[in-house]
Amino acid sequence: MSKLGPSLPPNTRVLPLKIHHGINRPIDHYGYLVEMDGMRWVHFGDTEIQPVELKNYRAHFESPIEVAFLPFWMLFNDEWKVQLNDVLPSHKVVAMHIPMDHRRDRFMKSKGGLKGMLKEMQAIHPEVYVFERPGQDKIFRFGSGRGE
Repeated sequence: MSKLGPSLPPNTRVLPLKIHHGINRPIDHYGYLVEMDGMRWVHFGDTEIQPVELKNYRAHFESPIEVAFLPFWMLFNDEWKVQLNDVLPSHKVVAMHIPMDHRRDRFMKSKGGLKGMLKEMQAIHPEVYVFERPGQDKIFRFGSGRGE
C-alpha cells in the first residue's frame, strides 16, 4: 500500500474520452471510462456536452455502466432522460458540481433547495446520489443483480 492508499486492482483500464468542455469554453476536456474488477464507471467532469452529442460515445457504453459521475445539469430535462437511458444506461448516478452553498444559490432555490433538486433529478434517473458536504461517503454494493 502506498502512502495515498491501496493501489488499483490489476488490469484496471482507464480510457480518456475527449468530451468538449462547452461550446463557449474552448479548452481540452476529458471524461474517463474506468474498467476495474469487471465493473465500469464513467466520469464526465464538468462538460457542457449537449444531449444529442452523447450518441457519439455509444460504442464505449455498449456494456453496462455501474456508476456514472455526471454534472448535475445533465439531470434536468426530458431530452437528457432519453439520451441517458438510451446511450448511457447506468445503474447509479452520482450528481457532481452541486453548489455547496445550497441556501444562497439561485438555481437551487428555484428547485426548492437540495431536496427539491434531488427529487427532480430522480425523475430523470431514479438512482441519483448527491453528496451534501465534504467528507460524506457512500458505499455502493454490487452483487449478481448489480445494484444495492
